[in-house]
Amino acid sequence: MTVSNKLKEYYRAYYQKHKERLKEYARQYYQKHKEEIKRKNNAFYHSHKYRNAMYYRNKVNSGQVAQYVKKRNQRIVNTKISILLYSLSHQKEILDEKRKRDELRKKKNREGAKKRYYKQKEEGTLRTYQDRRDYLRAYNKEYYYRKRKQSNGELQLLPKDNNHRANMVVKSK
Repeated sequence: MTVSNKLKEYYRAYYQKHKERLKEYARQYYQKHKEEIKRKNNAFYHSHKYRNAMYYRNKVNSGQVAQYVKKRNQRIVNTKISILLYSLSHQKEILDEKRKRDELRKKKNREGAKKRYYKQKEEGTLRTYQDRRDYLRAYNKEYYYRKRKQSNGELQLLPKDNNHRANMVVKSK
């Protein structure tokens, strides 16, 4: 009996003797490192080494095995496609609902705007384009310039120092 055979016998006997305990250790180890083991397995199955091995095995073994692999791959592809189609249809439903909601919101907004328009027209508080323009001019004047009282009591408009846009605005009359 060679040394390697003696070792094998020893390990076999040791395993038979402590089988349950070793299995329990293995189970505990797997539970503890489950995520890492899965990650490593996935890394191997997605590695180029595994892909190349499968490719050449299928090329050489272009019989039953290759057909099985092909069928299995086709099945996987079909399931992926069906899942994708299902998710797309689901997304389409969601988008349709969203579009309907948006249309309703726009419709309500339009109705509200019309009501406001006619109400303001009746009351005479409707602002024209000119009113709006004048308001914005006054606002800009206030925004872009600081007021300084002159010795004669008049207000003088000076550009605001801290505002970079002040220099771009031409002083109004």
